[in-house]
Amino acid sequence: MSEEQDELEAAYEELNHAIRKVVVHEGLDVNHGMVTDWVLVTAIQGFNNDGDPQAMTLTLVPPASVGGGIPGYRVVGLLDVALNELRYEIAAPYQGSVEEE
Repeated sequence: MSEEQDELEAAYEELNHAIRKVVVHEGLDVNHGMVTDWVLVTAIQGFNNDGDPQAMTLTLVPPASVGGGIPGYRVVGLLDVALNELRYEIAAPYQGSVEEE
């Protein structure tokens, strides 16, 4: 394995540990179980060669070498559930706020 690959694997291992640590500190491991899978979505803001703003997203899934290797359908399911939960949280304050005619 190359040095770059070793460093990438070590970084994923650190990320895996950090995610599990956050779950513990949030108190979600006690009654809700343990982390079995994770997906991390990041936004990256930069500039292209012309100096124009450029936004990208990056989805990180742990490789099999650090306990990952999550099938694509599972990743889609995790993201779909998270998106629906977020939509609900955003919409909840507005539920019932529109007066019926």
